[in-house]
Order: sequence, then C-alpha cells, then structure tokens
Amino acid sequence: MALLLTGQGQQPVRPGKWGAPKGGHHREGKLTFSANTPAGRPLLGPETRSFELVLQGIGGIPERILSWNL
Repeated sequence: MALLLTGQGQQPVRPGKWGAPKGGHHREGKLTFSANTPAGRPLLGPETRSFELVLQGIGGIPERILSWNL
C-alpha cells in the first residue's frame, strides 16, 4: 500500500495508478497520484512545505517513510 501525506494535515491520498511490467526480482514502475485531494483541493500548493510517501508491506518490511522538504 502507498499513501501520500502533506504537511497541511490533509487526509492521506492513495495513488490513482501503479504501472509496472510483471515479473522480475527488482520491480520498477511508476506510482501516480492525482493533483487534487478527494475533497477537490490541490494536493500540493504554495503553502506546502513538506510531503511524505508512506509505503507499507513491500519486501517484507512493514513500513517505509520517505520525506521531502520543499
């Protein structure tokens, strides 16, 4: 599972699409999120200072959190 969180305290956003070829030991693909939250607000805006990508249950690891400051 993947979630995107922003520093504004918005609800977590799930990806709209995951595209990757099947098979292989080292998977590679493209994870795509909508530009808007489920409520219709921009996901990232001028007030956004940070965001986190939370990946759960991948490769036997319960959770990984990748963080960026903008």
